[in-house]
Amino acid sequence: MVADDLRVLARKVDALVEAYGDYVDANTSGIDRSLFKDVLLTAIDGNALYEIEQPSRRLADDSAEEAYYARHNAAAE
Repeated sequence: MVADDLRVLARKVDALVEAYGDYVDANTSGIDRSLFKDVLLTAIDGNALYEIEQPSRRLADDSAEEAYYARHNAAAE
């Protein structure tokens, strides 16, 4: 699923961004380390992932509804 792939990518990018934050923090002082944590995942979580996941949910709901009516109509015959 595309959303799962994006989450995997975000975790990898976020690990790199956090490593840069660690590097900067080790060589300077006064940075806010929280700004280097889960940057990409926080950015895409919610709106982007929601939009990506909605079509597959609608498709699954439609398939379940069609299966229900197919069973119901077969039983009525």
